[in-house]
Amino acid sequence: MNAHAFTALQSIVCQGLLSLLPKACVLAAMLLVLTQVLYPFCKCCTNYLQVVLGFSMALGQLVGAASVGFNAFSLESSKTTIGVVCLYMSNIINTVIYDTVYAHQDLQDDLKAGILSMAVAVQGRAKPTVFALSFVEIALLAAAGHYLDLGYEYFTLGMGGTAAELSFMLVTVRLDAPEDCMKWFARALHLSGIALSGGMLMDYWMFFIF
Repeated sequence: MNAHAFTALQSIVCQGLLSLLPKACVLAAMLLVLTQVLYPFCKCCTNYLQVVLGFSMALGQLVGAASVGFNAFSLESSKTTIGVVCLYMSNIINTVIYDTVYAHQDLQDDLKAGILSMAVAVQGRAKPTVFALSFVEIALLAAAGHYLDLGYEYFTLGMGGTAAELSFMLVTVRLDAPEDCMKWFARALHLSGIALSGGMLMDYWMFFIF
């Protein structure tokens, strides 16, 4: 009962906030809700539910972009569109990386129960897989910075900080230790978010100062 009441309250607040935003935000928000509803059921039919979660989580970026006048669904070919798409894809991969590390907490239990996840799919080769995904994420962040004409603040703190944090996690995380997986999921996810947001914010400030 409490869960239903909480969900209803969130829906009301969400509807109220969307009513204040441009109509272009509605499509991204509807897709976000739809993918969030589908996500729990993916555990029964695919090992790649982390990818579904990534697509869903990253849709918040498109809601934000639409709120300032950019419609990613217009299919307009421009540098800005390419940059936003690259940033969106990097966010998807970021979620896949961290949720795969997180899923290793329950790997043995999932194997016994027959629950599917990326951790199950890449067992035995998890670190090489996450390393490859990290490389793709950084490449997409670099492309996003290029097409969006972002400055050195973004590339040094945002992209560079994310790359450093991912590298350190890959070297030190012990995927066979559930408590270490949880620690890195919580710590690294916040650090990468701070680095990327900080780099963008600094670039924004410097644009107006100079």
